[in-house]
Amino acid sequence: MTQSTITAAPQQDVTTSLSEYPPKADLRAVISRPLPSIKPGLIDPSSITSDEAGVHAQAALSALTEGLLAQDLEDLVKIFFPEQAFWRDTIAFTTHIRTFSGARVAATALQDLARVRGLGKGFTIEGQPQLIVISSSLVFIDCEISFQTQTPGQACMGRLILLPTKPEGYDKPVWKIWILSTWVEGLIKHPENEDLLRSPGRDLSGAETINTDVCILGAGSAGLMAAASLKALGIESVILDRNAQAGDSWRNRYDSLRLHTPTSSAAMPFKGYREDQQTPHLLTKDEIADCLREYAEEFRLNIIASAAIQSTTFHPAQGQWTVTFETGDNGAIRTIISKHFIQATGLNSARPYVPLIPHSHLYKGLSIHSADYRNTSEFTKQGFKTAAVIGSANTAFDVVEDCHAAGLCTTMVERSPTYILPLDHILHPQAFGCYDQAHPNIITADRSTHSLPTHISAHFSQDFLAYLAAQGPDRYKPLRDAGFHTIPPTDASNGLLYHLIEYGGRHYVDIGGTSLIANKQVAVRSLVEPVSYTATGLRLSDDSTLDADVIIWCTGFRDLNIRETAIAETFGYRGGEGESEQDVQGEHLFEQNVVNGQEGTEEVLGPRDIAARVDATYGADAEGEIRGMGKQHKHMRNYWVLGGGFHYQRWWSRLIAHQIRLELDGELPEAYRETPQVE
Repeated sequence: MTQSTITAAPQQDVTTSLSEYPPKADLRAVISRPLPSIKPGLIDPSSITSDEAGVHAQAALSALTEGLLAQDLEDLVKIFFPEQAFWRDTIAFTTHIRTFSGARVAATALQDLARVRGLGKGFTIEGQPQLIVISSSLVFIDCEISFQTQTPGQACMGRLILLPTKPEGYDKPVWKIWILSTWVEGLIKHPENEDLLRSPGRDLSGAETINTDVCILGAGSAGLMAAASLKALGIESVILDRNAQAGDSWRNRYDSLRLHTPTSSAAMPFKGYREDQQTPHLLTKDEIADCLREYAEEFRLNIIASAAIQSTTFHPAQGQWTVTFETGDNGAIRTIISKHFIQATGLNSARPYVPLIPHSHLYKGLSIHSADYRNTSEFTKQGFKTAAVIGSANTAFDVVEDCHAAGLCTTMVERSPTYILPLDHILHPQAFGCYDQAHPNIITADRSTHSLPTHISAHFSQDFLAYLAAQGPDRYKPLRDAGFHTIPPTDASNGLLYHLIEYGGRHYVDIGGTSLIANKQVAVRSLVEPVSYTATGLRLSDDSTLDADVIIWCTGFRDLNIRETAIAETFGYRGGEGESEQDVQGEHLFEQNVVNGQEGTEEVLGPRDIAARVDATYGADAEGEIRGMGKQHKHMRNYWVLGGGFHYQRWWSRLIAHQIRLELDGELPEAYRETPQVE
């Protein structure tokens, strides 16, 4: 047998001592805050007609508009639900993604920003407001609204959710704002123009220096979404990708990979998948890759393939990026000069994570990370009989199924309890199946998915998924009896949204893999960690051993935080190799300038300078918002990060394109990062 072991090299810190921004919050604490509860008998939901719900919604919206026009803060505060209130804004007012908590904080911030942005004719209700009954203690009115801002000129939408309360001295309940959500839909001067998508691309062959509006790194789904969204607004971009063609980041993954979510939720902006590829079909990785390649060709996006970044610099005074790269065809060194830079290389660093454990030299078998796994043909060719799969999320279960199908005696090592979600629950119309319901007009599902504060979304999704799980409480009893540990569906602080924001995964959407363990066709070692190699396999943390001819590490990638990963690929940092004295001194100058209030006076920022300035990404900030994605970074101008699931990419790509259009036109406001201090 051949030996091929992977060990994890210690991570090199390329950032300065400047504090990470924004700080990572305890997402469980954010989520754990309870939902409000209305008093028993306050209202009779059965007596409220749709017309009456509309009257209540219009009254609240009119009061909000009048309060903003009158600039009367106390009246504004009274419009919000006193016990719990939120205003969540996505770019429209804050040019940021913010959630303000509490009636007075929300009212103060809204008053300040509405005055600056200008509301024009105020708010208008769109469609018919709906009365939603969650339980006897939570009944609310939900409606969509529209409005425009004047500075800059934006077409916006929103969501108004009202709760009933009975203030002292009132004879009947009054409906007040529990949640106000606002977001940008488009620009008045530059509405999306799909005709532009099919305009000719640019001939980039032979040019040593390319000037463009936006340089995008990555020709996967995120990069292509960004490029198309920009092109629809009349903005040119050039995509650099290390692979041979668009979509290869998917094509080069393991053969059995397929989505565990509805096809409709993976649609690209302006172009969905074929009808025969919709639910119940699950998209394969090659179908996704084919779609991305066709997408790039149909919309004539500018792509330079087989490109490896050599260096990246930014000139603050000029607002100019300079990206030097080498192309694989002839090794030519070329340069892109752009006003903006979008990193669209996915959630993770593309640097596999394998726990650093001793005695790898003893192991005589094959040890690989799932990033290097394609199929089991090599295993069977070498006569392997046993396999150990380390991990218990989506990839691990896919690999387990492959190994079992190939006749390998397979053991899964489940290091911690796993969040399991059945596919039929994901496909439910009140879960991700909402995209199937909206298809092909999936923007309506995106609005619903991305409009609520994280705290509220987590409660709603977890409560509903727990309800579905309660319909079949013994569904995973055979799995648990086999020794596999699942996270209880009633654990609100450890649900699906928590896993998506905190880890970008670490869950399994069950498309059938659990049955192999439940039926004892695949063994499991649960709640143990590999602690060292042996000649024939692994020693585990309970001091047991596990023999395996092949070990597949399905342990993910190094980190979601861009400050700590992908710096070499993105900015050309080589760990000191070829590093200039200016680059080393520059990062210390930056820290000093921030302290002295002179940020932005540095002449040229090198790779380490840039890495030190970018916002942290993923995990949640104190407001429950995902860090660093789809919005301006505090210390790094004209730098954007795009990644996450398809629905996140689709939503954020439009937001980034919108902000870049405003910046190019000289109309992008500074991001509003203040939080009103109230007593």
